[in-house]
Amino acid sequence: MGRRDGEPAVIRLTLDTADPRAPVVRVEGTLDAPGAAALRQLLADARPAAVDLAGVGSIDEHGRAALVAARGEGVALLAPSLFIRTLLEEA
Repeated sequence: MGRRDGEPAVIRLTLDTADPRAPVVRVEGTLDAPGAAALRQLLADARPAAVDLAGVGSIDEHGRAALVAARGEGVALLAPSLFIRTLLEEA
């Protein structure tokens, strides 16, 4: 069941440090304005090598901007869906 208007989106950000030389942030859920802000903060704090997008179900303009900025700073974007890949290519 989808979320109703006015309900907060659900986002889970997990920092995987199995390889401390190349930490990965795993993103699951909806990457909207609050999620994008949390992702930007985690990226600033953790300096990961990559962001795994396999679990992202949807994204808005704020999420897109956060990912474009991360990519611009050299962070690899892993496993985006075709929809997300297309959004990022248009940026």
